[in-house]
Amino acid sequence: MIRVVPDNPLVEIIGGVSSRDLDGYLQNSDYNTIRAILAVEPVSLVRLRWLREHALGPQFHAVLMCELALEEFERQPTMRTALQVSMPLIEAARFRALQDYSCCINSEGLSLLRNADALKEIYMQNLKTRMGERIEGYREEMLTDLSETTAQRCISIALIWNVIEETFSRREQLAHPQWALTEIQGVRRHNNFHLVPPEAWPYFRKRAAIDEMMQILGRVNREIGEASMGMQRLLEERTMIIWIQNEIQHRFNRRSTCCSIS
Repeated sequence: MIRVVPDNPLVEIIGGVSSRDLDGYLQNSDYNTIRAILAVEPVSLVRLRWLREHALGPQFHAVLMCELALEEFERQPTMRTALQVSMPLIEAARFRALQDYSCCINSEGLSLLRNADALKEIYMQNLKTRMGERIEGYREEMLTDLSETTAQRCISIALIWNVIEETFSRREQLAHPQWALTEIQGVRRHNNFHLVPPEAWPYFRKRAAIDEMMQILGRVNREIGEASMGMQRLLEERTMIIWIQNEIQHRFNRRSTCCSIS
């Protein structure tokens, strides 16, 4: 059931806070406050609906994409949801985080891009823990199935492409990167970081997209090379087995002929 402000039925109440106030936190990329509000919202469908409406395009909020990934799994806790919805969302969120962290540099012009990987790992581990609790017979080895892994990656790349389309659009509307700076400055030794000027955000985000695609392509090429080597070994093994089979058959036939003559 939707709860609304009595004097304004168009304003919904979520976690004790009006949707209007939530939108304000969203515009400031205040994800910690948003997560705290959503955490006390008792109706899972309300949380899920709000995240579906706000986490993705055109702003693509990295942290909220991860939160959406968890809510989608809680709504439908199956391997299919985990592999085809939640994990791709977290992968795409890592890319968005990478873009925002690239806008935060220190006095030497360096960025802490590894923080994007840390965000991914935290949410992936959270998801895997929930999978272990909710999916009967779940084992982490189940995630290594080649066909499932390939499908998951294809969905991830499709989501990343959605972000890239927004990144290169004329009226780019990606979310404010302030949250990334706040996370960095939470560590004392990193308090010399600052945001690049807003007019430079598109450039840094586009560079992050180019670099990420190069990384993905490099990984795929390496895996293709490894798979080709594996296939070559299998072909060599198959050739050897066929040769041995032929030799066995030849020697068996020759011995059988000798025995029949005697």
